[in-house]
Amino acid sequence: MANYSDNQVVFFSENKEAVYDLWQKINDYINNSKTNSICGFLESLGYSEYESRNMSDLRNSFVGCDDEVTDDESVSFFYIKTETAWTGNIEVFYRVIEDHYNNEIELYALIEESGFNIFINTDEEGVYFYPKYKIDAFINDEQIVEYFESFNQVLDFIKKKFPKVKLSSKDTIERLKKKITKVYKVNDEEDFYLNIHRFSSMYPF
Repeated sequence: MANYSDNQVVFFSENKEAVYDLWQKINDYINNSKTNSICGFLESLGYSEYESRNMSDLRNSFVGCDDEVTDDESVSFFYIKTETAWTGNIEVFYRVIEDHYNNEIELYALIEESGFNIFINTDEEGVYFYPKYKIDAFINDEQIVEYFESFNQVLDFIKKKFPKVKLSSKDTIERLKKKITKVYKVNDEEDFYLNIHRFSSMYPF
C-alpha cells in the first residue's frame, strides 16, 4: 500500500488571464468529475490516456481548490490541495504550465509525506507558504501539531510547552528530541511520540 502525500500548490502570475483560465479549468473539472483524479484532469486538457498515466498516478487526486482567484496588485493567484501516492507529483503541473501557458504561470508547493519523512516547501522566501519547521507530537495525552517560520520559534515554543527541558540555542533537532523525550516520556507503555521536521526547499524532480 502506498504512503500518501498531502500537498498544497499555489499558482501565481502577473498574467491574470492565464491564472483565471487555469483556475476555471481545474474548478470545472472538480465540479464535474466523480473521481477528481489528476489523470482525468490531464485527459480533460487533451492529453491521451497513455500520456496522463505517464505523467501521474491513478491514485493521485484533487482534494480542493480555492473558490476564487485572488488579485493582489499586479499578481493573481489561487491554491489547490492534492493527495498523491508516495511523492508530491507537482511536476505534472509544471508540464501543464509549459504546454498550455507558455510558462507564464509559476507555482510553489508545500508537501508533507510523513511516512518517508518528506517535508518540502519550495517557497524559500515564505511568500505563499511560511512553514520551515513542524512539530507533530502526542505527549501527556495532548496532540500537538504546530508550524514555524524559524528555528528560534521552535525553541520558544518548546520552552513554553516543555518548561522542564533545559535548552540551548545551539541545540540540533535531534538533541531537542532527545532532551524532551528524556524528561517527558514516562514509560514505554505510554502513548507517546515526538517528531520535529525541517522543510527542505528542494523538490526531487
